[in-house]
Amino acid sequence: MLLAELLKGVELDPGQVAELRAINSLYYTQLARSEGASSASSSALDDLVLARVREMLQSEQRIHFDRNRAALRSTEEHNGARIERSL
Repeated sequence: MLLAELLKGVELDPGQVAELRAINSLYYTQLARSEGASSASSSALDDLVLARVREMLQSEQRIHFDRNRAALRSTEEHNGARIERSL
C-alpha cells in the first residue's frame, strides 16, 4: 500500500491523521488475519482502505489524492508494459 505516494501534497489536519492511523491499523490487522488468502481478497482490502482514506478527505484534498492515484496507475501500467515487452 503506497498511501504516502497517494497523499503527497495533501495537508492532513490532526483528526485526519488520527483517522489515517486507525485505517492503517485496520489494514495491517486484516492483512495479518487473512495471511495466505488469495490476491483477490488482498485487492479487496486495498480497495477498502483506499475508499476509506478518500472518504475522510475534503473535496480539495480529494483532487490531489485522485491526481496522485491516476499518476501512480499510469506509472504502474507503463512499467507493466515495459516488463511484458522484455519477456
